[in-house]
Amino acid sequence: MTTGRKALFAAATFAGAAALSFIFFKSSASTGDMTGAIELDPDGHSVTIAVRYSDCGMDAPMEFLLVGPESGHEYEALFVSEAAPRDIVEAFEKAGFPAGIPIDAKSGRVWPVGASVRIEPSLADLLADTRGESFPPVVFTGGARSGNDRFPVAETNSPNAVFALYNLPQSILQFDDSLDQSATYGRFKPKIKLEDGQRMRLKFTLEDASYSRRASLDFKPGNAVEVLGKLKSQMQEGRTLDTTCSFSPEMTIEEAAAAAAAAAVLDSPSVKMNGAAEGEFYFRAFLPLEKWRDRRERLMQPPEVHWRGITDVAIVEIEEDWSDPASLEPRLIPKETKYGDYAEAAKKLAALAVRTSTIILYAPRGTQLAPLYDFKKATGLKGVNWYIFTE
Repeated sequence: MTTGRKALFAAATFAGAAALSFIFFKSSASTGDMTGAIELDPDGHSVTIAVRYSDCGMDAPMEFLLVGPESGHEYEALFVSEAAPRDIVEAFEKAGFPAGIPIDAKSGRVWPVGASVRIEPSLADLLADTRGESFPPVVFTGGARSGNDRFPVAETNSPNAVFALYNLPQSILQFDDSLDQSATYGRFKPKIKLEDGQRMRLKFTLEDASYSRRASLDFKPGNAVEVLGKLKSQMQEGRTLDTTCSFSPEMTIEEAAAAAAAAAVLDSPSVKMNGAAEGEFYFRAFLPLEKWRDRRERLMQPPEVHWRGITDVAIVEIEEDWSDPASLEPRLIPKETKYGDYAEAAKKLAALAVRTSTIILYAPRGTQLAPLYDFKKATGLKGVNWYIFTE
């Protein structure tokens, strides 16, 4: 198709295309070569990226606005970039975008943190939200990095995400929200239709470089009102708070659960409860779903710890018996092993938890956190979800 016919096609596809600021490439009539895969404006703090329309289909559930050229996920992405993800990250940094912090489920960081970004054309011009909701703000995290040279993971790891529409650690750009992949699947669909392979540009402009500040909730016995009051005064400054909850070893499980419940009320895009203090539990460990007490309500059967003291610990393994062909549910067979030394129990637990990455712990409500922190350290486990019930 000639350049002139491409222009007519674009005009017919978009009513008022000029008003929407769609920027199409002009290709060489003889070679079709494209130039300017990335353009950056350090003074204007903007980056313009050359992209190719994927023609994924108007009914395709979108998981990505933009992926890299080696992604292989064009079927669920609206655009494919001409430039590699590492070059895109470098361009953003040279244009003055400060690196943020991507999500990291293993460390309990469930909210992305980064400078806010304006996209042109707007997301509302490019995507349809089947829920009819407004799009969350977009932030630049820079994506997860690897090695001492901080190499972008998106460069080498599938799906080579430049902008995932759900929380994905490697994604260079993210919605400023906590969006699980399963919860967003099918939510976004294409709003535009171009020719397969049609080139255009997406422009990203820095809106706010001073995007967030660190905050902490350092809970100790009896200080919850004071600590929460201090945080609320910080909230009035109008900046996003990247917040970590800490629970002192002297606190009981009951006290920690009450403090965690108060923190959960504040957990939001403006007050992001991210991560856990070193050696401690993520705050939602103290807020498990009550129905999980019933093993039949669990999607999997993680090991259980029944803590009655440092010299009285039981580990329960639950086997699923699917031998009854007439049953839609397995028969659950618990096997309990008691230990007089919590260090021995910790070794056993470490071997079991690898299968599920989840641990359910039961302890009396008056149990102090100090011995539980020691027990957690003795397991040597990292990136494991702990859920603590009182009994």
